[in-house]
Amino acid sequence: MMKKLVPAAVLALLLASGPIGAHAAAAIPLMVRDKPVQTDAAPLLSNGRVLVPLRAAAEALGADVSWDAKLQTATVSKWSERVKLTIGKNKAQLSGAYPGQSDELALDAPARMTGGRVYVPLRLLSQTFGYPVDWQDGKVYIRSPLGADDQTVLNGGSLEHARKAAMKLALGRLHSERPALIAKHDSEYYSNTFLFPEGEALRFYLIQGDVVSWIEMKEDAFVATWQARLKSDTDELSLFLKQQWQEAQGSKPALQKAFYVHSSGMMGDSNDEESGVVDAKGTYTRTGYRHIIGGTANVEEGQIVYQLDGEKRQETAKILPPESAGTGSFKPGVAIDFPKGADADEETVLQLVKANVAAIAAKDKAAFRATLSSSDGDYFDFLLAPGVQFRFTELVRIAPYDAETGRKNIEIGYDKSEDGKTRHSVYTFTAKKDKNGKWGIANID
Repeated sequence: MMKKLVPAAVLALLLASGPIGAHAAAAIPLMVRDKPVQTDAAPLLSNGRVLVPLRAAAEALGADVSWDAKLQTATVSKWSERVKLTIGKNKAQLSGAYPGQSDELALDAPARMTGGRVYVPLRLLSQTFGYPVDWQDGKVYIRSPLGADDQTVLNGGSLEHARKAAMKLALGRLHSERPALIAKHDSEYYSNTFLFPEGEALRFYLIQGDVVSWIEMKEDAFVATWQARLKSDTDELSLFLKQQWQEAQGSKPALQKAFYVHSSGMMGDSNDEESGVVDAKGTYTRTGYRHIIGGTANVEEGQIVYQLDGEKRQETAKILPPESAGTGSFKPGVAIDFPKGADADEETVLQLVKANVAAIAAKDKAAFRATLSSSDGDYFDFLLAPGVQFRFTELVRIAPYDAETGRKNIEIGYDKSEDGKTRHSVYTFTAKKDKNGKWGIANID
């Protein structure tokens, strides 16, 4: 878990108002999705880090809190995920995202008891469940896990754009109401198949390997509410349409309507993409197909589309209204205290990303190019455009090393200011080694 120090400007403001403590920290408003959190317990400032009253902050995020007075332990639960914290300890336990999970998380400040209330580091609670945290205009913001652009598209965008956004987000971070089934792959071919009910973009089936999930928009996150394991990871769509699955968990929706289908897969430098329709009787018809090897399409049939003929958007699920990006002067820079890597390679990649984001914020092209895996960095020059400013705010996730692709992904949250507007989102920095064993950043997406 990443450590983030209070920005100097905010710290100076607090110091100017008097001694550091509950009275000084009471001037720090806590905003969750643009709404102030109502609580009689003020945030605390401890060693330059903000601690928030656990129950008030957790319940504002829709989480549940339980307290074991004997063990002095608090447990925060949302979806299938649980975080357990003990007073005075610098560690927390994360569990429930998948069967058997038990991950130890390092805290940048221990949980503490003050005035009969449990206080925890703000960043642990928010980042565990995917909510970015930022300082802006003297306030602490816990923002939606969806960027402002995604919120706008999912709320009122076209069916095509909303489905594209939903597919990207579901493959980025997906929650589950129960510990999630882990997909098995018997071959080197990896695919993702989406089935959207006619007219909808906020509910869908997702087939990955031998696991099929029914996913719905809950508040402002995609959550799997039903899952099952197919009898094979070969011809998965056919198996699903024939209802050949086992280990089902949750409540499967009863839908008697057509589905739009989009599938994509990859193996090595070979990629394919397909779109089609499943009619109300369960018969699949392909509308388009594209096969690409080494970046060049060698087979194309029909046309890849993202909605059916005559299809109009008519949602059943709902998304919370878009939040504002905040106002005030924008200060580009990097407000992240990068942790040490778990091993030498991870440490190298973290330092590469640190240097890369610093160069982006400073618009230093030479320093930026020095972090890339190729000298041909023109593709990424849009990040250095004169009218765009970046403030990198948090290390969202360090993904496990992917031995198959030889790549390491680091997810970084950022604020982007352009044309007088500020929005929050996340970039994934992908690093890989060259033939000489040197790490470099190969992609930023």
